[in-house]
Amino acid sequence: MRLLLTAIITFTSFIGISQVISGRIIDADSKNPIGYVNIGVVGKNRGTVSNKDGQFSLEVKPENYKDTLRLSTIGYQPVNFIVEDINRILVINSNGLVIELSKYIPVLTEVIITPRKFKKKVIGYKGKLGHVVFDQSMMADTGLFNSADDSLIIKYLKDTSSCSEWGTVLEIKKAPAYIQDINFVIKSNKYKNTILFRLNIYEKKEGFHGNNILHRILTEPIIVSSTIEKGILKIDLAKYNIYVENDFLVAMEWVEGVKGVGFGAGLKGISIGRICSWGSTIQLNFSLGIYATVLYLK
Repeated sequence: MRLLLTAIITFTSFIGISQVISGRIIDADSKNPIGYVNIGVVGKNRGTVSNKDGQFSLEVKPENYKDTLRLSTIGYQPVNFIVEDINRILVINSNGLVIELSKYIPVLTEVIITPRKFKKKVIGYKGKLGHVVFDQSMMADTGLFNSADDSLIIKYLKDTSSCSEWGTVLEIKKAPAYIQDINFVIKSNKYKNTILFRLNIYEKKEGFHGNNILHRILTEPIIVSSTIEKGILKIDLAKYNIYVENDFLVAMEWVEGVKGVGFGAGLKGISIGRICSWGSTIQLNFSLGIYATVLYLK
C-alpha cells in the first residue's frame, strides 16, 4: 500500500469541529479505480463506501483522531491508519491523496473430489410473518406495528446509509455444509429501481468479528443487482465451492444507497447489522427473509 500525492482530494474544516476527507482508491498495479471499498473508523459508526469510480468522502470528528481508519474490500489487502496520521498528510500536503491497494490472492487448500452422495437441505427463514423496510429516507423511529393486512411490519433504519449492512444467522445441522445458493425474500421495492448490494458471508461470532468467508476464496466481491419488485432474489453460489463448518451469517451490504426495499421478516432467529463500514454491531431479535440451499454429506 502506498500513498500518492495528487490533486484529487479535498480537505474541509467545519469551524474546528469536524473535517471531511475526500479522495480516490486505485489498484496498485493497474492504477484503475476500485469501487465499493469499505472505509470506516473501526467501531465508531463513522464510515462510508467508495463509489464505483473509487471516490469517497468521509467526515471525521476530533474525538476520532486517535482511532483506526480501515479500508477493505474482497480481493485486496486491507490497510489501517490512525486518523490523525492522514490528517497530518492532508494539512502539510494540501494537494491531495490517492490510496493504492494491493491485490490479495487467496491461498486455497487443494480439494480432492471423490464420488460421494449428498443430501440437499434448505435452511434459514422464509420471512412469512412480516415485512422489514430498509429506506434511508425514513424518519420514523424503529417500531413494530400491524399493517392493514395484519402482517408484522418493522420499519427500521432511520440512520441507514449507503454502507449499512444487515444479515441473519443461518444454522447448519452438520458439517461441512456446502452452500449452493442464497435467497432473499423481497416483499416490496418502493421506488422500483435497481436493488444493489454486496453479498457477505461471515463465520458466526459475536457481531461482525468473524472472518468474511468469501475473502478466502474470491478475488472480487459478489455485487447483486436486480430490478425485482416482489419475489425471491436467488444468488447461485454453486461454482464457488463455499463450505462452512459452523453456523454462519449471511449479510447484504448496501453500496449505493437504500431506497425503499422491503424484505420478509419473522420473529424467530437473530439478525445483526451495522449502520456504516466498520461500525459497531446491532443485534435484532427477528430474522430477515434469508434462506440457503446447502448440501450435507450422507
